[in-house]
This record gives sequence, C-alpha cells and structure tokens, in this order.
Amino acid sequence: MTLSSETVRTSYDGDDATTAFSTVFVFWDDSDVRVVHRDSSDTETVYVKGTHYTLTGGSGAVGTVTTKSGFTVATGEKLIIISARANTQATSFATGGSFPSANAEKAIDQITRMVQQDAEELGRALTFSETSPDSDITFPDVTDNADKIFQINSAGTGISAVTFASLSAAELTSPVTLANGGTSADLSSPTAEDIIRINAGGTAMEGRSIIETVGDLFAKGADIASADPLVIGSDGHYFDVTGTTTFDEQTVAAGRLYILQFDGALTMTDDADHDLGGANITTAAGDRGLFYATAANTVQLISWIPEGSLPDKTVLDLEFVSTAAITAATTLEVTGLAAGYDYIITLEAFAPTDDGEGPWMRFSDDAGVSYEADAGDYSWGLTRAGTGELNDSDTEIQPTGTIGVGNDATNDCTLQFTLINPNASSEQTTVFWQGHVLSTAATPSINAVVGSARFLQGDDAVDAVQFLWSGGSTFKAQGDISVWRRKRS
Repeated sequence: MTLSSETVRTSYDGDDATTAFSTVFVFWDDSDVRVVHRDSSDTETVYVKGTHYTLTGGSGAVGTVTTKSGFTVATGEKLIIISARANTQATSFATGGSFPSANAEKAIDQITRMVQQDAEELGRALTFSETSPDSDITFPDVTDNADKIFQINSAGTGISAVTFASLSAAELTSPVTLANGGTSADLSSPTAEDIIRINAGGTAMEGRSIIETVGDLFAKGADIASADPLVIGSDGHYFDVTGTTTFDEQTVAAGRLYILQFDGALTMTDDADHDLGGANITTAAGDRGLFYATAANTVQLISWIPEGSLPDKTVLDLEFVSTAAITAATTLEVTGLAAGYDYIITLEAFAPTDDGEGPWMRFSDDAGVSYEADAGDYSWGLTRAGTGELNDSDTEIQPTGTIGVGNDATNDCTLQFTLINPNASSEQTTVFWQGHVLSTAATPSINAVVGSARFLQGDDAVDAVQFLWSGGSTFKAQGDISVWRRKRS
C-alpha cells in the first residue's frame, strides 16, 4: 500500500447523538490511535480504549472509534482522533533469500507516518519565519518562572522571563494606545458604577456614569438649515431644523436614531426612502419627530409630537392642600374651595363622642359664614353593607344614612369624599363618597358605604364644606382630615 494522504488528525463536533467516528487515516495497531475528548469549558481528557470507546479497523486500513454508553459527545464538545504511531521500527529483514517487499513497504509506510505525525505536531508549535536569521533560541523554564511574562532581551539575542512590574516605561507605554489594543487613558481609579466607553473624539477610553451616557445619546448637535436633502450631522442626536425649505430626503448614516425639532413651517414629503407613515407632514414651530435610519439615507419616522399636543401635567396630578388632626369640636370645616378644581376630602379614623350618632355634611356658598340647612337643599343616596337608602329632599347629606356610629375606644370610621367642580356657578355641585363605619354593637361590625349626593340650590357656587354629628355630638380627638384638589383644565 501507499500513504497518499497527509492527514493524521481529525476533529468532530458533538451533537448528543453520534457515537461512531471514522479515524480518516489508516493505522496498523490499536495503539496507533489516540482519542481526546474536549468539553465545553475546553478541559481535555484522553480517552482509554475499552473504558471510553471501542476501535475497529486498522492493519493498514481506516478504522472507526465508537464511544461507549455514557460517553456520547454532547453539543458544544469535541472528539479529536490523532495518529500516535510509536517512533520505533519493529521490522527485521533476514540476510539472503527473496526480498520481502510487502514487509518493506509496510515499514516504509509506518516510518512515513511517524514523519507525518512530527509535521502535524510542529504545525502547532511557535516557529520563526522562513527568512528569519534567528536560530538556537530557547525559552526559559516554566517551573521556575510562575506569574512572569516572556520578553525579548534588550540585545535581541534571546528570551527572558520578567515580572510585569520590572518593565520600564520605554518597554511599556502607559496607557497603551487604542490602536495597540489599549485605552489611551489612565483608568486605574475608576468611579464606582461608571461605564467605560470610547470618547466622542474616538481618541481614548473614558469612564462615564449611566446618566451621563444616556444623556449623551441625545446630546444636541449644531442646528441644521433646512435643505433637500436634509443633511443630518454627526455631532449629536438632537437637532433644531431652521428655515422653511421643503425636503423629501435625508442624508444620514445607517443605524442612526435621532430627534429633529422644527423651528418653522415646512413640508416633509413621504416616499419609499423617507417613510413618514404614508402622508406628507407640514411642520409648525416646536414640532418634534423621532427618526431612525434603516439604511444609509433611508429614514423612518418613529414618533411625532406636534407642539402643544401634550396634556398639561397639572391637569392629571393631584395637588396636596392640607392635613390636620381632628380635635374635640362639634364641626369640621373645609373652606376656600377655589373655582376650576375638583376636591378630595378624607376623614380618617374619626368617631363621635356620643354613641349612636351619624355623620352629616353641609355646603356653604358664602365662604363658610353659614351652611345651608333648609328642607329640600340636598338629595342623597347610598348603599351600606348591601342595603340601599336615599332621601330626595333633606336638610343635610347623611353619608352613612340612618345608622349610628359607635364611640368605643376601638371604633373608628374612614370616609373619602370627591366634590365635582364645587365652586362653579354653571352647574349643581355633586359629591361622591366611599369608606366604612363601625356599628354601635358590643362587638362592632364593619359596614362598607358607597354614596352620592347633589346640592339642590340651583347653580350656587359651593366654597366651603362642613361635617357634624346628627345629635350635636363632638368629634373625638382622633384621626385626621386631609384635602387634595385636581385642576379641571
């Protein structure tokens, strides 16, 4: 036979299933084959025939390595099969007689294989180039040079082992430049939680906080004069567009995300590479758009905010007005209700001094000088513990109906009232409430309450609210009364 292939090593990727692997190369004895398993963390294990695998073939032919049960090569792992013919020559030729050509060819093949194995091993070694004048260069011992690095000596005649600290400034430029894989900056004392990044000039690394980094993403660039095409700068991600020149194209690098704010009226034209959502847009001063370049000079409008389209934040927010402890008094009063607001009033953990009285509520239209208490001034209705109760013409609002409230030490009630536009002269004041009260029983039960009421004195503006007890009792000195308001427009 002949050896027409130089292959003496083959590698297979695991797939959790394959167990049979060709050696690819021919071999003669089982000891000619070395099998190495490399796991996903690159740890290598030399497999043992009979323990980890079986081997067939050989005697001058290609063979098969078959892994045994429990040693299937998993995904992310490798199995490497290497020719490992020993560097010995066991063929003996007798003196005289006919020439044993088969044995001679086999011996030559095996010697050739040894040469191939040496070539494969040398191929994984560090070597000088073919034109190098260097020779007879040896490496220092590893055993005696732990934690050191190899350095070509100053004469250029050999390699020595040195500590990193012993390197001179001339030998090691600090900081190492970006071009040489360094930072071009001293980052020896970074600020905690900083992000390390390349600076805006692309000249060095720098440490920046998360807030600074996010802010820089939309740093303002120089103003852009409107033109067709509109040329997007590279000095920021937020730009003012001046002028009124219509455009249907933008010149911008792929992958850019940026905001344009328009200082005047112009028309942006929608087309295939200037996707505005299917329609042209005529801008007004203060309009803003978020754009993304899906490719060079191909732009999509992601979001559009016309000037004045965002709601006034104060319309959505509750404004705290006041809070105070409830004292021993016959009435609680909230005055100064302003026009243009809804009000929320909370009575928290309150109770009467006298057992069995119910809370009342009345309105004033003269800043609290007097509170309306005539028949027919109020209509109210409620549901308490699943039972309904109402009165269409009353001298007061009864938030808990006709139930009496207990005054034991452990008794308390909490009710929250919402007054809708109380100080408006164009509509009747409406109030809603919800909460709970405790009964007068020895073991008091909790009663959930939901109700609403109207002030029936036409369009009189309500500017004060009074709370009192049905029998003239005083409030116990416990709990709080709190007031918030919400702007209506």
